Amino acid sequence: MKYYDVFAERGYHSAFMTTYAFGAQAFEDIPFTRLRGSGCRNIVVLADRKMVNQSFAELGVPKFAGSSYHLVKAVAPGAFHPKISLLVGAKKGRLLVGSANLTALGLAGNKELVASLAYTEEAPEYAPLFADALTYIRSKVPSDDAWFATAMQRAIRAAPWLREALEKSQQVKSLEQITDLLFDRSDATILDQIAAKVGSDTIGRLIIVSPYWDMKLEGLARLKEMLGSPPTDLLLDVGSTGFPKSELSRFTDLGLFSVDASDSKRFVHAKLIIAEGRSWDHVISGSMNCTLPALLGPTVVGGNAEAGIYKRVPVGTALVSLSLERYREAPLQPEELHDPILGSVSTSTNKGFFDGGTLTLQSSRIYWKACHRVVVERP
Repeated sequence: MKYYDVFAERGYHSAFMTTYAFGAQAFEDIPFTRLRGSGCRNIVVLADRKMVNQSFAELGVPKFAGSSYHLVKAVAPGAFHPKISLLVGAKKGRLLVGSANLTALGLAGNKELVASLAYTEEAPEYAPLFADALTYIRSKVPSDDAWFATAMQRAIRAAPWLREALEKSQQVKSLEQITDLLFDRSDATILDQIAAKVGSDTIGRLIIVSPYWDMKLEGLARLKEMLGSPPTDLLLDVGSTGFPKSELSRFTDLGLFSVDASDSKRFVHAKLIIAEGRSWDHVISGSMNCTLPALLGPTVVGGNAEAGIYKRVPVGTALVSLSLERYREAPLQPEELHDPILGSVSTSTNKGFFDGGTLTLQSSRIYWKACHRVVVERP
């Protein structure tokens, strides 16, 4: 199933979605239209405030935000970067966690990686993860938001299974879970959470797909060290993004490979970590690039809000299930890599964008929450 086809499934009355970049026209043309057409009326989107302001300034305001769906401008010290779609029905649910933004490229242009979990009455084991995801989304909504609480009440009132899961969400979960969610937290970084999941399993090889890297490859260094400095293979989209190859000399046992050896021109925006252990393959995917702001979150200045998913699978099966088992047939040499271009962020993102506040239509009344600050996106 294609990612955007999920939104046409019937049986969901509520949708809670997060994104970094927000393309209003793409969202309203594809997910929003399909959700509404399949009977989903309670729709909330959280998007990075800076990116929303930029989108409005460059492309104009959306037609239906504030009336037919609620758009929340979310804030993080760095970037509000999680990509979650939580679809809720009376007897079913679907949780999507991945790399795809709610933009035209994210929905149907880039090569993305999105994990999908389903709740049904016959298979209820993922219900706690739905509660965790909704609790996380709620934590990112500004306290003075005029609508989110109502939207959440409507969702759980019409989904007894989710209400029950939320009531039990304070129970301590076992670290032995095969599948779990990873979120930015002040008490445990994404790296800490990965380490806890891997546990004592000895990692023999690390495979990483990331379209973006920090300039000193410090995120890579911390990840390798945390997992015992195993041999590591980086799968790169050499034609689309730059890579700080001058920092390669600080690493040993590092291999470079093309993530896509085909002639496809689609940008590989997926983020993936596979830690091949003696006991298990540990698979981590989601919104996190291999950078310090992504992996350390609020524990560092300018840390990101991120969301990912961990899954433990039998040894030797992860690469096959992701159709990456032949990646070593496409090696790269350092000289083939393009250096990152400093200041490559478009000039439009370096200027200020006025935040016009938020308009919400509720009970036939229009509410406006003003925000007079100028927000600047820095590279």
